[in-house]
Amino acid sequence: MKMKTGALALLASCAACLAQGSGSEDVVLRAMTDEMARAAAELRLEGLARPYYIDTLVLESDTYSGAAVFGGLARSRRTPSRSQGVHVRVGDYQLDNTNFSGGGGGRGAYDVYSLPLEDDYLVLRRHLWLSTDEAYKAAVEALARKRAALRNISLPVVLNDFARQDPVQALGRRARLEIDQKKWEERLREWSAVFRRYPKILSSRVEAEASAGTRWFVNSEGMRVREPEVLYLVQAFATAQASDGMRIHDSVWIAARQEAGLGSPAEVRARIDAMARRLSEFVSAGTLDTYSGPVLFEGMAAGQVFAEMLGRNLALTRKPVSEGARGGLGPAAGGLGGALDGRRKSRILPEWIDVTDDAAQAEWKGRPLLGHYEVDLEGVRPRRVELIRRGVLENFLLTRLPVKGFEGSNGHARLPGASGTWLAAPGNLLVTARETRPEAELKKQLIEMCRAQDREFGLIVRKLDFPSSASREDLVNIFSGQGQDERPTSIPLAVYKVYAADGREEPVRGLRFHGFSMRNLKDIIAAGDEPHVFDFIDSGSAFALMEGSYGAETSVVAPSVLMDDVELKGSEEQRPRLPVAPHPYFARQK
Repeated sequence: MKMKTGALALLASCAACLAQGSGSEDVVLRAMTDEMARAAAELRLEGLARPYYIDTLVLESDTYSGAAVFGGLARSRRTPSRSQGVHVRVGDYQLDNTNFSGGGGGRGAYDVYSLPLEDDYLVLRRHLWLSTDEAYKAAVEALARKRAALRNISLPVVLNDFARQDPVQALGRRARLEIDQKKWEERLREWSAVFRRYPKILSSRVEAEASAGTRWFVNSEGMRVREPEVLYLVQAFATAQASDGMRIHDSVWIAARQEAGLGSPAEVRARIDAMARRLSEFVSAGTLDTYSGPVLFEGMAAGQVFAEMLGRNLALTRKPVSEGARGGLGPAAGGLGGALDGRRKSRILPEWIDVTDDAAQAEWKGRPLLGHYEVDLEGVRPRRVELIRRGVLENFLLTRLPVKGFEGSNGHARLPGASGTWLAAPGNLLVTARETRPEAELKKQLIEMCRAQDREFGLIVRKLDFPSSASREDLVNIFSGQGQDERPTSIPLAVYKVYAADGREEPVRGLRFHGFSMRNLKDIIAAGDEPHVFDFIDSGSAFALMEGSYGAETSVVAPSVLMDDVELKGSEEQRPRLPVAPHPYFARQK
């Protein structure tokens, strides 16, 4: 059996245009295109359907990774890599092998394998052939099991398994990493030596990563994507221990698409120094048992609140069909998303706040936005989406997996999902307030509220632990401290009492949010007039953990916000003993 002539012609013409348009032949893309055309035409087990859709994703990167501790280099290496994932769908757009959690339903959908680093056409074809063959066989088996499962259950809503999409041609240049490794090693030593000035800090490290590569995406519908992927990242971590044994931590996280976007080495050092100084200050800070009242989320903290409370909650998900269980619609299995499912046309913000996602926007007032991208992981260009209008939820971030009320994608497939699907995630989340006050007036309003309520003080939060640098032990404590129906919330790292009498600020440590959720967003009573840009990488895990191996670069642009009533409680975690012997570096100086 042969593939339709028109589709074969399209694949062939695309391959021919690649060499003509790029100036030099792209061997990787030619191998992907040729093997896909052959697979679409020839893949078929006797008596069974051939694929109706195939796509192949190849990721290539050249990565420098380095780390230093207390002025000494701990790691410095450069690692090239190339991997592939093949996705095969059998059946049709209405019913196929994906979105099925039973008996290997996820196999054949981006099982990732390494590829040779050299651009050898025949070697690449061999690997793609083996992967596609394996994916097809797994897809056929999964579809049979899915059909059997569907005979025993009744779905409340019947939806297609895949949305049609017009093909995209987006052929950018391949990216190459140009980096002076010796220079970066010296920077790491210098930046990590900052902690030699802070005897209250127990442990610290500084890490840097520079990665440049290319993402290729080809599918049987005619999509052809070659997109450069470049990221520079600097992270600094530090932990300390108060006299009562409480452990506290903080971090610096700087990411950019170009090296210059990180700032000068002196600027990076200054940011690390500021973090170390703040953490040392909090070692001596007091604690607080409980607090329930007005809270000002200032600068970065406001962006972190919107990122955590909205973020992936703006993505609709479908519960996969499962063997021996009811299928249907709802949050992704095992995920924390889906909190806004079924709440379309509900008010979730004040009527004077709008939220839009515009991943096509490359910068904000001259500052590059990390969340900008050309095409998503399904080869779809991102569209501007008005998510919340006048405080009312109007729309969602979508992939090609149809959900109730939405059939097509708006280009936000950005994270690996389960059962052969992708998860939607924001690109550039833009929070716009039409009623604003000068930034300095927000603190005055907080003080006025405290006086009116006869409060001694209010609270300002300037930083949350999002993305989180918390230890595994800290995360266990966060989850165990939540109620059964509560969604865990990131720890506030930089919290300050603001006294109503004179506006004096005083740091307070060890607080945790209690019952803090998306419902609190309706309690925003004022917003600043200066939007702040908060960049992070969404790793797909709770709190967007920094240690994730894959992520979606995201930007949030949001003003500082004042909330009417937020509840916090002091930490009740067990506290380890202080070190028996003093730090050797600082002990020798006495």
